Amino acid sequence: MAEKIKARAWMRELEIILTSTKYQKKMVFGTNWKKGKPDLNISVTGTKYLSSLKDRMTVTITNLTYREITELISGQFYNIEIKAGYRKDYQTSGAHTIFKGGVLYISNVLGDRKSNDVVILCASEMVAKYGQNRLNLSLNSGINMYSAISFILARAGISSNKAYIDEDFKSRILKENEIANGKVGSWLDTLCNTNNFVVNTDGILGSDVAIWSPYRRDIRKIKLTNSTIILTGGYPSLDSDGLKISLMPTFGFAPGDTIEVDNSIIDIGTRDESEALKNIAQFMDRDGNYIIYQIDVNLENRGSNFSYNLECKAKSLWSNILGGLNNVKWC
Repeated sequence: MAEKIKARAWMRELEIILTSTKYQKKMVFGTNWKKGKPDLNISVTGTKYLSSLKDRMTVTITNLTYREITELISGQFYNIEIKAGYRKDYQTSGAHTIFKGGVLYISNVLGDRKSNDVVILCASEMVAKYGQNRLNLSLNSGINMYSAISFILARAGISSNKAYIDEDFKSRILKENEIANGKVGSWLDTLCNTNNFVVNTDGILGSDVAIWSPYRRDIRKIKLTNSTIILTGGYPSLDSDGLKISLMPTFGFAPGDTIEVDNSIIDIGTRDESEALKNIAQFMDRDGNYIIYQIDVNLENRGSNFSYNLECKAKSLWSNILGGLNNVKWC
């Protein structure tokens, strides 16, 4: 008699962890499955960018009790971590951290008589915790960029163990005096745009802020294959804006990561007249290496949405764009 094969279903996992800055207590939603109980409806939408100001997430949880809502607000549950993934059984979690930041606002939206939605607006730690810290400082020429950035972050309240600064900046010197005023996030964006640096405030990698040069060599590299990542939105597509690819949330991607894709599966066809006049192949990386600059998230533990949408640039072109060092103030 032929052996029976048991098919295993992959079950979605969407977990919200809120931590009180007042009591250091946690409230966790989306883990009732571990107790054999149904979970509340949870949805997460938002975008992560290569920027110090723009990361945003919106979490919606349906039918929290009035006691839980009151506790969230009065207990100052202002730190948030979002996990997503798949599990194969009722014992082992397969979720990865996809966002780690701060809570901006919590509101209770009444629906019909049978439901209410708690909406939690989230941002990076840079915006939620340090965004209101204002600077009014001047940096003298002759100091290295590493010391200058470290000093500014410290004055903004960001400790050294919460910041990643590329070691390459230790060999680059300010040739002119630098004025740092306004909010720290705005100053960082201006500094990076002017000097062709990259800034990232995605907390899933352990830093509230990370700043590096386009020549950084220790960037994470993730190889995408049919056996490791399941494509949900058809073939990856390429146009003059870059590579677009839709994935199931089986890995904690961050802006600035490098993904490796087989170029043979990339669709470069177009129905747009302006795109047809361009040589789309020029936006393809010869080695299949692409740097993520934007991640759109649309996740539901129930419903049809459960995917990432990545927008990426060819690594070879990225280096050329960021490497144009005509306007830099250091040497």
